[in-house]
Amino acid sequence: MSAPSEGRGQVPLRWHASPALRTFALLAVVAFGFALLTDKASLIVFAAPALGALAAAGRTGRPAKVLSMTAALSETRCFERDILVLRVDVRLPAASADVDVRPVLPYGLVVDAEPKVETRPGHITFEWDVRVHRWGTYQPSVQVTCGVHAGMLLAVAQVELAGLRVFPRPTELARMPIPADLPNRVGLHVSSRAGAGTEFAGIRTYTSGDQLRQVNWKASARHGQLLVNQRLPDQAADVVAMIDAYADVGPIGTSSLDLSVHGASDLAQAALRNGDRAGLVVLGGLIQWLPAELGSRQFYRIVELVLDARDEDFDLEPNLDRIPRGALPQRAVVIVFSPLVDARTVGVLRDLRARGRSVVVVDVLSGEPAVNAGSEQADLALRMWRIERRGIWILLADLGIPVVRWERGLTLEAVLGPISQRRMARRSGAFSGVSS
Repeated sequence: MSAPSEGRGQVPLRWHASPALRTFALLAVVAFGFALLTDKASLIVFAAPALGALAAAGRTGRPAKVLSMTAALSETRCFERDILVLRVDVRLPAASADVDVRPVLPYGLVVDAEPKVETRPGHITFEWDVRVHRWGTYQPSVQVTCGVHAGMLLAVAQVELAGLRVFPRPTELARMPIPADLPNRVGLHVSSRAGAGTEFAGIRTYTSGDQLRQVNWKASARHGQLLVNQRLPDQAADVVAMIDAYADVGPIGTSSLDLSVHGASDLAQAALRNGDRAGLVVLGGLIQWLPAELGSRQFYRIVELVLDARDEDFDLEPNLDRIPRGALPQRAVVIVFSPLVDARTVGVLRDLRARGRSVVVVDVLSGEPAVNAGSEQADLALRMWRIERRGIWILLADLGIPVVRWERGLTLEAVLGPISQRRMARRSGAFSGVSS
């Protein structure tokens, strides 16, 4: 998918006494101290092994100051659940040197098994299989520990690799909401008006200018006059996924932002496969957007932007006036993924409806606040929280915004099922529901 990420070159080494060397030195000092205090020369015998180890360590000279190594991941961009290969090749600083390499991986990257080790004269190579569990941007590294003089001197160096970007793995959607009035552009949806296309709409009398290939010869023979076929033109929809990144609620892996990111990538892939245009808006800190476009490259642009959804944290009021018209087309269906816990998000939804956009909200809050069982105050707080949530849903219904809840264990297709088979009406005003 991309070129390997590498950390290579000369790594500086700072040598220090190992715990074993410090232990030998302590034993020698203690033995000599007791020999002097008790006038018993026999105690020096206990110090002989420690003295021998210290002498051997000092006689072999200074170790190398740098370490030549190469560390590489097989990919710099991948999808969740992919397996990458981490390869580390080390040139030994001395013939008697011992080298231990350990990957330092952030949460979301896991080593599958013990490394494969290959030893050659002057070189040692380690290979790990690294499984990717969660989307995001990562900075993996490797820690190298070198030991010389029978382990009496140690040096530890940590080498960072190039950043790894892990995309959410999308799942295929069969259906999704589309607007009631589609623009007259190329796509796979059929319009309600007759025109050039592939879907049969009816038969009418031949008029001057009609092409001969449109003539229905069987119907013309039966009726004794030229009749032509009418067809429905193929048109494209604009689908914009909007991620509410103002809050990330829930456990890692199934949090509101995790569901939002996966939902946006699923939606983008489904729209682009249907020949529609897909775009993205991220609410969180500075508003980020990507205008709706066609093509497979647009999917990778969207998932690249999705990875930055939680990188910025600014306490700013969202202003849709800063977003260009191409990011929120007039006839677009806007699918908003939000836990609905920030008042700024409700303001954005109200603004979208005032602009006449078709809006659907996917509530990605997966659970209720944890409370102490049996506490009257906790029970009262939970009831008040539920009333507030119900009030938000009623407010959105009054604005003509359908809300569906993403329950744990459901796919996005199942969540959008109740509204995916209907066309979203685009109407400004106080109320505009889902029209059949």
